[in-house]
Amino acid sequence: ILSYYKDLKTQLSLMTYILRLEDGRHHLYNLKLDPEEKNDIAAAQPQKTAEMKKMLLSWYKDVDAEFLREKDGNIPWKPEKQLIR
Repeated sequence: ILSYYKDLKTQLSLMTYILRLEDGRHHLYNLKLDPEEKNDIAAAQPQKTAEMKKMLLSWYKDVDAEFLREKDGNIPWKPEKQLIR
């Protein structure tokens, strides 16, 4: 989950991007207009969805996310192979 504030003072364009690790699906919500996350706008906002996905995957790499490492011979999930669907 990645939350994004375009303007920290007014909190305009507050967005939450959710990437489901189990199947690679993603969701995008405008929490200012839809605080209950009922209206997924990922399909209607493909550029913002792609931008936030890139930010999240970059952050995973920056923090060396543990779930990206091989464990007990099991190959980890590879976010860079996930397609925007």
